[in-house]
Amino acid sequence: MVKLLEGFSFGPFELRTRSRELLKHGVKLKLRPQPFQILDELLGKPGELVTREELRDKLWSSETFVDFEQSLNTSVKELRAVIGDSATEPQYIETVPKLGYRFIAPVRSVQGAAPNDFGAIPAPEIPVEETRASRRPLAVGLVVVTLLAVVGYIKVATSAFGRSGKANRSPSAAAIDPYLRGRAMLDAHNISDIGRGMAEFQEAIREDPNFAPPYAALGRMYWLLSSYGVDLSEILPLMKSASDKALELDDHLADGHAVRGLVLVYLENDWHGAETEFHRALELNPVESATHNYYATAFLLYTGHMQESIAESQRAVELDPLSVHFASDLGSIYYYARKYPESEAQLRRVLKVDPNLPSAKWALMKLYEQQQRWPEASAQFQSVLAGVNNEPVFQSAKADAHAVLSPKKYWSARIGMQQAIVKDIADYCDLAVAYARAGEKEKALDTLELAATKNTPALKELNIEPAYDNLRHDPRFQQLVEKMNFPHR
Repeated sequence: MVKLLEGFSFGPFELRTRSRELLKHGVKLKLRPQPFQILDELLGKPGELVTREELRDKLWSSETFVDFEQSLNTSVKELRAVIGDSATEPQYIETVPKLGYRFIAPVRSVQGAAPNDFGAIPAPEIPVEETRASRRPLAVGLVVVTLLAVVGYIKVATSAFGRSGKANRSPSAAAIDPYLRGRAMLDAHNISDIGRGMAEFQEAIREDPNFAPPYAALGRMYWLLSSYGVDLSEILPLMKSASDKALELDDHLADGHAVRGLVLVYLENDWHGAETEFHRALELNPVESATHNYYATAFLLYTGHMQESIAESQRAVELDPLSVHFASDLGSIYYYARKYPESEAQLRRVLKVDPNLPSAKWALMKLYEQQQRWPEASAQFQSVLAGVNNEPVFQSAKADAHAVLSPKKYWSARIGMQQAIVKDIADYCDLAVAYARAGEKEKALDTLELAATKNTPALKELNIEPAYDNLRHDPRFQQLVEKMNFPHR
């Protein structure tokens, strides 16, 4: 894994000592200076006791007059909250009573690498363990690399990657291998493989900072993170940087225009600009499945062009029949188009291939809710909860899911889950959907208005989400729709 700054990594986290940043899956977390310094000290001595006196001397000088005991306790408590640790059942930080603390999880030191002009885009932590899902893409990538070598891969790769903005320059030979290995992971089924793919693209960028395709591919990888619960508000600025850099180097790169289209929709609410970017990407490479998928899900769907959206999504699946993400998106489009039998059939096919795909599990749950099929909705709700972190706040909901058959109990559990999640990811629209389906109209509208203050990306679904049908004629709802500035159909 290539890192641009020295520091430490543990679990899904990375601590960067020079920039004083803590990241989780490549996304920066908020942490005050004292908790950061405590974590830095503990990671520097993994498995060893770091005494309270050592931390006092490190964090507070003798001239500083503070309640040391209370300040240290507060800082450690804050640190545990940020990394999701528990004082009673610690995964990372163990308390040694009356003495100090010990970091008990595996820690890896991260060596610095030569910086390049794209060092602001981080790669997430890559777990050491290798799964069956990760071995297959790696094997495919290595086969591709071998074939390219046989036929003279510099020439072949250059033509395949498109024209370069640097006078049709050929990429560095050392950058091609990691780029192709990363490409093999663009349909990764888990955070671990996404991290591996991003690390490969960072490696390609380090080897050749003027090689455009890895930047665009990195933007696609960031987009994939949103399927696994990473907040889009954290991802979109990184996607913008990636696509901007890619197109600065090569304005004929289809992937770069496709990623920029996503950025214009979700970050800038620029519908006209996004449509132009998607059309440009399709013009440059009409057989790139991701572009068809992005155009279908991020523009045609939200603007109400349902048949065109379905056609583009079907084209993406035809071009890449092994992509579970594109197949799941087609199932969701059928749902929004109110083609419920087609949606259920498509989502069930996806879940046969990947039973744990979050997007498919969630879409199928919403479908059953819309059809008021409470036994199936309850079972699917239980499946969704099984993939949520095992935190106490979810325990009552998980217990209820086994017995929920009535709408009242079902929505009580669903709303409870959404209220717990919304504290962390600030996506209020799913909570609004739950309120709307439960018949709590005013709470649904209040929550949507709160979502509008945070520019929640899911507000793009206002015109298409069936759950909002009972709100559509309310003046408050109509004002929210007007703020989205949807293009006229």
